[in-house]
Amino acid sequence: MQEKGKSRGFGIRPFQPDDAEAILALHVAAIVATSDSYYTHEERNSWASGKSAQNYLDIVAGGETVMVAADLSEKPIGFCGFADAEIRSLYVDPLHQDKGIGTALMRFAESALIASGVRQITIHSGLPALGFYQAHGYVTVSQSTHRTSGGLPIKSFMLVKKVTAISAET
Repeated sequence: MQEKGKSRGFGIRPFQPDDAEAILALHVAAIVATSDSYYTHEERNSWASGKSAQNYLDIVAGGETVMVAADLSEKPIGFCGFADAEIRSLYVDPLHQDKGIGTALMRFAESALIASGVRQITIHSGLPALGFYQAHGYVTVSQSTHRTSGGLPIKSFMLVKKVTAISAET
């Protein structure tokens, strides 16, 4: 396990194939736990439907980097996927939210993207995470409708953040 965050009870490490089932469970749990103030029960269930452990294996095989936040027993408690100039996913188990895990994962992804030469990072976000990203310097550039895997439309936002090599360290 990498040292970053270890003093807070978690570390960040690369996704391993054995993580797929745990990542699926925490991903679905994070979606379903979203407040009714953002999306209805039906919208959340539609968003969470159709996911499988194989999905995570496929995105890694397709070139996306997936990093896992794991507790001290190596159990995944969050994950972040990124490729090109985009953070494509960032979810934290609802039982472990508000402990800096999402921020640590996002900063890891940003640093890796900056190191690869990226100078602007894009994120497509739903309503629940919009304030989190804005608090970390991302600016909303558009709003759209995303069709969930279950077929229902939900509000979605595209955010961007201009970054430099210096901002990777802050």
